[in-house]
Amino acid sequence: MSRLSISLGLVVLSALGAACRQTPKSDPIPAGVPGSYVYAAEGVTLKKLQWQFAATLDLEPDGTFVIALDKTLNGKKDTTERTSGTYTVSGDKVWIRGREEGKRREEHHGLLIRPDSLIGEIGWTTHLLLRGLGTPDPVFVKRSAAYGAR
Repeated sequence: MSRLSISLGLVVLSALGAACRQTPKSDPIPAGVPGSYVYAAEGVTLKKLQWQFAATLDLEPDGTFVIALDKTLNGKKDTTERTSGTYTVSGDKVWIRGREEGKRREEHHGLLIRPDSLIGEIGWTTHLLLRGLGTPDPVFVKRSAAYGAR
């Protein structure tokens, strides 16, 4: 289970990282960008593997972020994975640059800014892989104050 859990967790995280490239210099961070965003998905793959993913992305006004990913596979909840780092804004995109604990490689991920969400930029191959697994594309929806947003 642990090996499969890691593999599926990497698929979700790599969906965010499909647009890995150099992080551009930051424009001023618009007032509407910082906040708490959520992503959730669930399904059954190969008619055997039931899965659920939930991610929370917290963007702070100072240009730092924390993302937490929870996964449940066949009813067994895995430990929460957390990544933190910095982000910049360039045009209509948020670029997050994170480093996972214990790993040396930094990754840069692009998210398209919309009024109520951030949409992960993924390539067509990642899109097809996600569709094959029955997973929706990564869209982080901004939490409103009524639902406990900061």
